[in-house]
Amino acid sequence: MHISFSNNNLISENTINYNTEIGISLYESDYNIVIGNNLKGNGNCIEEQSCEGNKFGNNDYCSYGVSVKFVLKIVLWVLVGSIISVFLIITLMIYLRKNSSLF
Repeated sequence: MHISFSNNNLISENTINYNTEIGISLYESDYNIVIGNNLKGNGNCIEEQSCEGNKFGNNDYCSYGVSVKFVLKIVLWVLVGSIISVFLIITLMIYLRKNSSLF
C-alpha cells in the first residue's frame, strides 16, 4: 500500500502480506494513524519518507514504522560525532607533543 501527499488518515484493519519490498509506504504524508494492520512476511513492514507525526501501533508481524529520514538523521549525527571526536583527539595529541617539554 503506497500513500503519498495524504495527511490525517486512519490506516487500519488492512491485510498486506508477503510483499517483497514494503507493506505500507508513506511518502510526504503527515499525522496519519497506522494501527491494527496485518503485515506478515513483507520485506519491510512500514516505511516513511519525508513524513512527520505519524503514529503506529498494534500492527501484526511488524516492528512499526521505520523512518528513512529518522535513520538518516541518526547516521549523520553518529558521523558528525565521530569526526568531532577524531578532531579533538588529534588536537589533544598535538598539544601534548608541543607541551611535553614542560614536564
